[in-house]
Amino acid sequence: MYLLISNKMELDFCWYQLHIVNKINPIPSPPKKFNKASIAILESEMIRLYEPNISDGCNWLNLIVKRCHQSSLTENDMVWLKQKDNRLIHWLWILLTTYENLFKVLIPDTDITLTNSAKSSNSFFDKFLFNINAYSTTEKHEIILNYFVLTDIHKDKKRELINILITKWNSMKKEESFNWFYKEDEKLSPWALNYLHEYSYSKENHMLLKDLEHIHFENDSDKFVALLDTSNALPEQKKTFLKSIKKALAQKKYRDKQTRKKQCTFKLSEDSIEQLSKISKWKKTSKDKIINEIIKKEYLKSLSNI
Repeated sequence: MYLLISNKMELDFCWYQLHIVNKINPIPSPPKKFNKASIAILESEMIRLYEPNISDGCNWLNLIVKRCHQSSLTENDMVWLKQKDNRLIHWLWILLTTYENLFKVLIPDTDITLTNSAKSSNSFFDKFLFNINAYSTTEKHEIILNYFVLTDIHKDKKRELINILITKWNSMKKEESFNWFYKEDEKLSPWALNYLHEYSYSKENHMLLKDLEHIHFENDSDKFVALLDTSNALPEQKKTFLKSIKKALAQKKYRDKQTRKKQCTFKLSEDSIEQLSKISKWKKTSKDKIINEIIKKEYLKSLSNI
């Protein structure tokens, strides 16, 4: 038989749909590359599943290929989804794992065609047996991409959903980029999470945080940003909170810095004081820092001579 399959996304669609038709559990992984050999593997798999009724298998596979051409997106359609942006990946992941069917939620009139049977669950994770408890950001990203590749819905509806998500994402990202937070030491993230929870629980602030206990994060930075992205807070409320936490963070960093310092009293000649002032002015740094640098330099020099 001749199968008109043009790329890896179409191959994956046909592979997974062929196996859910036959209720295969677990679904074996599709070929990693797209070439003539991988199409031959798909045909061999169909023969294995349907033998001795191979004609039935051919009919089903031809129907699946037809559905594939109606459903498949182009590489250009997938560009936005393929961004390796942790914030975007977790936002999409939370949407995908929260709602049983994202198409029905955001595009209510979407008509879903099931190639296996009407009894099949509408849940993407139940249907294709993907890990809803994924931990790594990479695995989450792969599953999100598979959602748009494998779901048997017309390509126009998929494009409509992507455009809706892009609009929502751009609006949210415009409020705050969080670049300042990602640049902070990861050790500060638990403190930030605690500050966020305390702030949301206080009586004067009505910022309801989404329960994300079922979502696994590789680091607390991603969890902090995801909690804010999915909270019910209005833009002005978020702005007020961010001003508050930035101020608190600056104070915390100052206090932490102070606890590592001790006040010392020693005498300097007038010439040394004048020279220290000039060095401070030239280097545009504090006198304390200059003295510390000189002492450290001399200490290391002395160590090398011992």
